[in-house]
Amino acid sequence: MKQIVLLLSLGSATLVPVVHGQEKPRNMDHSVGVRPLTVVEAGIPEMRTAMEQGRITSRELVVQYLTRIALYEDQLHAAITVNPHALQEAEELDRE
Repeated sequence: MKQIVLLLSLGSATLVPVVHGQEKPRNMDHSVGVRPLTVVEAGIPEMRTAMEQGRITSRELVVQYLTRIALYEDQLHAAITVNPHALQEAEELDRE
């Protein structure tokens, strides 16, 4: 449950504008290989599934979001605050 709250928190802080009509990632055959999950392309359900399947960790998601914030915050001024303990909390969730 805490992972879902983390995902919802991070998802609401996404700094990428929503592009209407953008195609969502398609389900891929796992025997062929799976594209790496990125916060730019994935929605909350895809992130949750990837975490449940062990394809990505909470920490990896947080790193992707923090990287995007660092890259774009100077131009967008969209983040009011960033949790200074986000990585530590993600690592704790991964250990659960």
